[in-house]
Amino acid sequence: MHHPPTIQHFPQVEREKKDEIARLDNDNDDEDEEPWEPLQLAASSGNLAQVTSLLAAGVDPNSPPRGWYGKTALQAAALHGHLDIVNTLLANGAEVDAPGGNNGGRTALVLAAGATGVPHELQLEIVERLLMAGADYNRPAQKYNGRTPLQGASEGGNMLVVRRLISLGADVRAPAAKTSGRTALQAAAEQQHVEVVDFLIQSGVVLSEDDAAVARAVSGRTALQAAASVGNVQLVERLLEAGADVNAQGTVGSDNIAPKDTATLENVGKEQPSGDISSNQPGSAEAAAEKVFEERMEEEYAKREGGA
Repeated sequence: MHHPPTIQHFPQVEREKKDEIARLDNDNDDEDEEPWEPLQLAASSGNLAQVTSLLAAGVDPNSPPRGWYGKTALQAAALHGHLDIVNTLLANGAEVDAPGGNNGGRTALVLAAGATGVPHELQLEIVERLLMAGADYNRPAQKYNGRTPLQGASEGGNMLVVRRLISLGADVRAPAAKTSGRTALQAAAEQQHVEVVDFLIQSGVVLSEDDAAVARAVSGRTALQAAASVGNVQLVERLLEAGADVNAQGTVGSDNIAPKDTATLENVGKEQPSGDISSNQPGSAEAAAEKVFEERMEEEYAKREGGA
């Protein structure tokens, strides 16, 4: 009897370049201590009166971002949903595509497209205003932790913005940043935006090309690995149906744990016979998927032993 492909059951992998994280923690301590400019702070907090006063006093609307995570005034306003300040800054010469801080270098459009905590309609209004000002909707992702506008939108999960950018011609297959990057599909899968994942697949994403690029990156992951790492069975199944390669190699420098146990989706939470499946490729989506349900299994075992 033929059975459809099932997800294998493994110990969860969520470790990413510990040395890189430690390096960033150390390196950006000093730079992040640098205070933002008053205009940047006012734009971030939504204080239109202060923004207007500072601009009238001759403050430069294009003061560069401070530190690894700094933002220009326009970027700060766009990220936090302050449309009136976005309009004011643009009217006073704010550079729409200025890069952000060194960690990501995300433009105002990328930040607006990926914003969370902003009403979706307002978010779309800000995106439209930036586009009207000439923002590049296909600007490549910066090398470290960067995103294209569509990658940012896919990560944020606002379908209104995703649809708008794709309608303009945003590249659904744009490559991810070399380090800690995500394609649009990988970003949506990792954040569990099922509707965005489906729309991107329908819009021409080629999973095999995304998968192949990950092996040459640092701290990257395929869409299938991303979905597996957050334990989303629905997304894993959807990606497998769309042709995701369960054996695609993982990223350079990530920790990979060889699989130990297997289980079908139907049997998650039930004891399984042990078996050697060491032939699975370390670093593959299968190896990542192996870890997806282990915590769930361990919890079940603990409950059973506790109730015995």
